[in-house]
Amino acid sequence: MKRPHTCEVLHPILTMETANKPLASIDDLMDAEFGKIGTRQREAFRKEAYDYCVKSNLERKQKKIRNRIQQQNKTVYIMNDLQEKAKVGFYCNRPYGIRIDYAQKGFVLFNRYANTLGNRETGSIEKLPLESFEDVNEIPLDGILVQNGNHTTDVYFYSEESNPYRNAILNLEALKQYNRFIYPLSILLNRTL
Repeated sequence: MKRPHTCEVLHPILTMETANKPLASIDDLMDAEFGKIGTRQREAFRKEAYDYCVKSNLERKQKKIRNRIQQQNKTVYIMNDLQEKAKVGFYCNRPYGIRIDYAQKGFVLFNRYANTLGNRETGSIEKLPLESFEDVNEIPLDGILVQNGNHTTDVYFYSEESNPYRNAILNLEALKQYNRFIYPLSILLNRTL
């Protein structure tokens, strides 16, 4: 006689003939199919059922863990992507410095790529177009580094050490310091920087 699979025991009406054997309880069914408690046949069944349950629980827990790890990896990827976009946006769209030309009465704000704000291509400060500004002496010279030339002054708002994205993670203290330099300039020039 072929022994039924463990799961089939849970559905005895579908897998066994019970018309010839009137069974009063599940214990009678178990005894009839797998032997009395304590027999080798019953112990083999008990072990198989136990192993099946343990394996099912383990597989379910492993699946939950895999799903959780995949979700965490996805979240980390999204966070890294957002941080990278924020860093590139900061380098491209926010001023790295300002060149003030006293002789031509103008200035140019430049980004980390030594180009006009919003332009990600590497440029040259010397080639950037000046914006006219009559009161160039009023432009604050607050920054991390100030370099004076013959008729120009370059003010840098952060350095490698004070870069708000120095370690690829936003440093809020460095960003506050940066904003302390940018805010007065933003007010004077009447624009959002």
